[in-house]
Amino acid sequence: MYTGIFTLLQAFFDICRLRLGPQELPASPFLLAVTLLFYTVCGIGLALITIPPFQATLSGITETILVALLTVVLLRVRSMPERWIQSLTALAGTGIILSLIALPLSLWLHELRAAEADIRVPGLLLFALVVWNVVIMAHILRHALSTSFGIGLLLAVGYLWIIVSTLNALFPVMV
Repeated sequence: MYTGIFTLLQAFFDICRLRLGPQELPASPFLLAVTLLFYTVCGIGLALITIPPFQATLSGITETILVALLTVVLLRVRSMPERWIQSLTALAGTGIILSLIALPLSLWLHELRAAEADIRVPGLLLFALVVWNVVIMAHILRHALSTSFGIGLLLAVGYLWIIVSTLNALFPVMV
């Protein structure tokens, strides 16, 4: 069992390093469900840093639904719905890894803000993480849609803009 989990985490990490594409993951509805569950929990954990628990829970669920909907719409537009499970599993799995990296950085940033201290270092690290996230999403979307990296990059920026705008409108951050 541990070997399987390690292999899966290694695959997600290799996608983060742009060495594997989503097509390398198994097309398993069970794996997708588990990955989406952990992705949602990670989203809730990150949101808890700045908003109350009930809103954080709704925020995490909303983010997961948005990622799933955007992915299915893109793949249906390109007439490739059969790639949905692997593509969404890759987006959620890499999102889990990035969220686990973002969590301590976000806590650090929040503590420094509360202390009115210099936030440049954690702010820059989080910005770098966002850029890495866009590159990973572009990589996944490029493979999922059989298109160029440039188109994948535009779609990834669009994904993040829609998700961040929606979450900010529904769940304003408390300072």
